[in-house]
Amino acid sequence: MKHSPKELLSWLIQDNEMRKRLFITFGIIVLLKIAIMIPVPGIDHSAMKLFMTRFGEQTPIFQYGIWENGPFSKVSIFSLGLMPFMGACGLLQLASIIIPYLRKQLFGNESGREKIVQYTYIITAIISLLQSFMLSSLIQNPNYFSEIPMVREPGFAFQIICMLTMTGAVALM
Repeated sequence: MKHSPKELLSWLIQDNEMRKRLFITFGIIVLLKIAIMIPVPGIDHSAMKLFMTRFGEQTPIFQYGIWENGPFSKVSIFSLGLMPFMGACGLLQLASIIIPYLRKQLFGNESGREKIVQYTYIITAIISLLQSFMLSSLIQNPNYFSEIPMVREPGFAFQIICMLTMTGAVALM
């Protein structure tokens, strides 16, 4: 039984529950688009723009407009995205094949699955701390950016701030 797009749209507008879900979904999308533009504290945006204009045109990614005024032109606090969480989920799924305790927790009762969820969050935090440490180390090293310093004050304090803000952003997702 096929419905016309007009009927479908009419149903979406009239159904209160569906309208509420659509507003929530669109609200989350808008908030994430705004949040992607929040840069990591300590990044020198003029140096980043200089690097992009000087060397970015040589890369194919720049030609498609991905770098221009997008999340990659700023080092966003949401740069890690969902990858730490996806990595933790995959790691636990693979570990549950090898480790009998995890397999028992995963296929056991509800409390076992809750334990797996807790492990996933802990491993997500660890992975995001490691990835943000590596990213902050890369950003503050001018050798990777043709001797253009991307960080105003490189050092341990910048790495800690970068790690905490990016890990916090992953936790918000």
